[in-house]
Amino acid sequence: MTPRMQDKILVVVLILSNIIVYYLTSSLVSEDMLYNDMSERFGSDIAMNAIERRSDVNFNFLKYGLQTIWITFKILAIITIMTTGLNAFQLKFSFSQVAKAAILPLFIFLLPDMAKLIWFSFINPNYEMQELNDFPQFAVSDILINLDLTSKTSFAGRLFNIVTIPSLLFCYFFAQNILTMQDKRSSLPYQASFISYFVVISALRLLQLSFTSIVSP
Repeated sequence: MTPRMQDKILVVVLILSNIIVYYLTSSLVSEDMLYNDMSERFGSDIAMNAIERRSDVNFNFLKYGLQTIWITFKILAIITIMTTGLNAFQLKFSFSQVAKAAILPLFIFLLPDMAKLIWFSFINPNYEMQELNDFPQFAVSDILINLDLTSKTSFAGRLFNIVTIPSLLFCYFFAQNILTMQDKRSSLPYQASFISYFVVISALRLLQLSFTSIVSP
């Protein structure tokens, strides 16, 4: 099997792994939990519609189709961000080279949902909806909230939740892979990886928070 074919297989496995983990985490929410949660917030009629849609084959086909497109878009977006960042630091790598360096580290982003699956499937099977919603995403904001330095709904809390252990690990291992493609040792891949990723993600989050504050002041 050629290296190019192996990379294509890894991309397919990455997308399928994301879809499977998404399905499994969604299945943690039982129909009773979904009904109780939605009926409290939106009323019983909307809650029943949500239950009915959940078992609708066409709706599920559309949902997982859109999820596949979203996952693929995120993968391409991250690779594009890292390619642009490397080139901004005068590290000339093609899109395909960056994709090769990023594929395995991208699996790291599955860790929070896998931890949630393990926790609520085996360690704490008697859980409530609120516990699912409050499960940590291993973000810096979780530490700040535990230290009472910010709150989950504050601007700082919502901004800093983009800095997560998986994202830090991704940038580190991505830079390691880039280093193996270079002839000389340098700290530039680390700088390019961390700065590029977090500058772009922070900018997108600021735009999101600004839009949210305008729509819901």
